[in-house]
Amino acid sequence: MVTDYFHFVDTENLSSILNLMTEDCSFNVETHGITLQGFEEISIMFERLWDNHEWVKHDQFEWVEGRLDQDIAVRFRVTNKLHDGTLVNKSNCNFFT
Repeated sequence: MVTDYFHFVDTENLSSILNLMTEDCSFNVETHGITLQGFEEISIMFERLWDNHEWVKHDQFEWVEGRLDQDIAVRFRVTNKLHDGTLVNKSNCNFFT
């Protein structure tokens, strides 16, 4: 499921991203101190991401499974290509519960 999530983000497939979530899910962006509630707010975030970049790509995954096999954390590289052609590489972590 988590690898599907990153694939759908990279291919700008919003409906498939939302199909992985419940309608009342919370999406926390710790680096910005915000919590998004539900499909509408989450959709706006992804649409803004895709509008602001020519493309995004996630790779170099390092996985950490939780003790109950229900939680997983992943560290990864994300490359954003800006509309002016600049490539921006970032290291990030996501936690799925």
